[in-house]
Amino acid sequence: MRKYVFMCSAALLQCCSVAAQAQTGGTPPSADADTSTPPPANSEDIIVTAQRREQSVLQVPIAISAIGGDALANRGVVDTSQLAATVPNLQVNSAYGKTQPNFSMRGIGVGNEYNANQASPIGVYIDDAYIASRASHGAQLFDLERVEVLRGPQGTLFGRNTTGGAINIITKVPTLQDNGGYAEAGYGNFNAVHLQGAVEGAVVPDVLGVRFSMNFDRNDPKFNNLIPGQRDPDGGKSFAARLAVRIKPADGLDINLKMYGSEDRLTQTALHAVGTGPGGVNPLTGYSRSGLGFFDVESGKLGFRENNAWGFLGRVSYDVSDALTVSSLTSYDGGYFAVRNDSGASPFELLDFYQQSTSRQFNQEIKATYSKGPVNLIVGGYYGRDTSTSDNRFEFYFFRRDQGLPADPTGANGGFTIFHHYKQVRTSKAVFAQLDFELNDHFTITAGGRYTWDQARYEQGLAYIGDYSFNPIVYTVGADQSGTPIPTRKGSDGAATYRAALTYTFDSGAIAYASFNHGYRAGTFNGAAYLDQSQIYYTKPETVNAFEIGTKGRLFGGALTYSASVFLNKYKNQQTVELAGIVSFLRNAGKSTIYGGELELTGRIGPDLRVHGSLGLLHSKYDSLTLSGVNLAGNELPFAPKITANFGVDWTVGEVGGGDFVFMPSVSYVSRQYFSPFNEKPSFVGDPVGNYRLQQDGYAKIDASLSWTRDRLSVRAAVNNLLQRKYYVYGIDLRSALGFDLLTPSSPRTYTLTLRRSF
Repeated sequence: MRKYVFMCSAALLQCCSVAAQAQTGGTPPSADADTSTPPPANSEDIIVTAQRREQSVLQVPIAISAIGGDALANRGVVDTSQLAATVPNLQVNSAYGKTQPNFSMRGIGVGNEYNANQASPIGVYIDDAYIASRASHGAQLFDLERVEVLRGPQGTLFGRNTTGGAINIITKVPTLQDNGGYAEAGYGNFNAVHLQGAVEGAVVPDVLGVRFSMNFDRNDPKFNNLIPGQRDPDGGKSFAARLAVRIKPADGLDINLKMYGSEDRLTQTALHAVGTGPGGVNPLTGYSRSGLGFFDVESGKLGFRENNAWGFLGRVSYDVSDALTVSSLTSYDGGYFAVRNDSGASPFELLDFYQQSTSRQFNQEIKATYSKGPVNLIVGGYYGRDTSTSDNRFEFYFFRRDQGLPADPTGANGGFTIFHHYKQVRTSKAVFAQLDFELNDHFTITAGGRYTWDQARYEQGLAYIGDYSFNPIVYTVGADQSGTPIPTRKGSDGAATYRAALTYTFDSGAIAYASFNHGYRAGTFNGAAYLDQSQIYYTKPETVNAFEIGTKGRLFGGALTYSASVFLNKYKNQQTVELAGIVSFLRNAGKSTIYGGELELTGRIGPDLRVHGSLGLLHSKYDSLTLSGVNLAGNELPFAPKITANFGVDWTVGEVGGGDFVFMPSVSYVSRQYFSPFNEKPSFVGDPVGNYRLQQDGYAKIDASLSWTRDRLSVRAAVNNLLQRKYYVYGIDLRSALGFDLLTPSSPRTYTLTLRRSF
């Protein structure tokens, strides 16, 4: 522990030194120095609501990346999976592609958990409303005001399941003054078509405004399936639309209403199955990927992705006085998620997995904000309820059916099926408060707390092993062998989360801060309990104690904006997945220690050249963890690379035809990361292969765009993964039951040409 204390103390001294430089600026400015020069773009001007009130991002004592909607569009970020290239210590990995992203922040994430009932420890919010279903986390990433990524526990003000951080997606709302909008159309390789637009009208200026926006994307498959007559992976179409209405019927009263809907119809993500035998041969089927290119697959039964999301939101705020505002946020969201995976990823039908789930969710939050003199106080209450109903179907060893072998529920001499149904209902209640008190012109103390009551019910649990046609042979989960579901099971938690911080503000406006946060993620039921009723249990909640110090400010007369932080997390009872053959268990992972640092910079070198960059450093280690009889203490956490970095340039090359050409190249780097808590160790005692393939070495990826803008017209050419780097984004061990490791490859190079017209 002493080395952690030394590290944090040294970093704090450095932070204060940097902040002091921001205060003095190196040399005092002359009396006639020009201080009216506008600050650089992209971060320092952004007003955020990270503390549930409007503040400049540079005044928030939290490690936060705030990216404006226009900046996201210029960087080619069109779904949440691409946020990792712009935010330090953020990873987005999934076996299902953009339809169900798995977020990991500072090493804390959902790992290899794929079941629809599990909540992410990175809370995802859209317009401050919590979204429980991971399948809906990418449904509204268009026509945005900004995205705020808050690193570290955010349990006090955001609340539910924010052990590792929170992502708040803020959509655009009517201004009550503008009449106009924009339309854009793009085309790229793989016959990619992109259409997006928005129209806004001030029906009654300053009183009633309406904004409607939509987005449509489609593309041909990006991978080749070499099996004749079969579909190709990673193609399809997505559509989303949103209607926002804003009403200000009286002074101090602001009403915002929103409804949205989205639909994805995609083919399955590409998968690589690497066998455990010599040369990657699968010992069960004799298949190997030998001779195939990275962007080639041989799938005999390629699946699909279907995802619908919809919802309504109402937000009302009323200024009782100049100092007091009360507000209410109400939302109701729903979704449908269906996935069919050829998880065998070969011409042989080894494992086909079909998951179908529906979700419903209700949120209600009421809070009061008081701001007068040195006091900024927020108090409130929250109620949330979400349901997830899942039907899972597995087809095991169907290649033996093709060999004429009868069904065998043991799998020894034939194939079999598994059917699994359950419903999970969760409710969460909380009260919270946070006080920011300005002791004087320099020091501000922050103290906040939240108490949460969580309850969960596991209903309608039923599972059986069946023949090739899903006719039941033996019920593995049920009240009896007649197909009667088990009685409802219940679990509950209650926990306090809290925050304390001390902030010092320099005369220049730069800040240095130190904070402590205690975070909590509710317990949950194992979502893959289909072979035995003993698998249905309620896991313990996970908790984290997080220490952080940081500084933010400007240097060189505002030409350079910086944000730096170091942190130490003590993580306990992390919910992680243990695979034993075809059986999946949700376990609590003992203890972990995570520490690291982050730096974000935005600078203006001249009137035509701006730069932006970020660096994330991370060290993660299991202090105690044993899975399948293997001691994993000392291993790194999965999806926790030691280095993440990004650097980009916005260079106004020149003027042509009355418009500006802007060149925006960027490079992002991710060091080696493991996809499994086993790292390179064996998955079980006697495992002859080990997990050495379930990792990705470090790689760098280059993206670039060139745009021309004149008045309200712009043309943009963009390329993603310019050098066509080949890397894996996800991996899972299926060796003991199926004879292979399953890996998800990255997408190939894509390029688009987009025309945009504002009106």
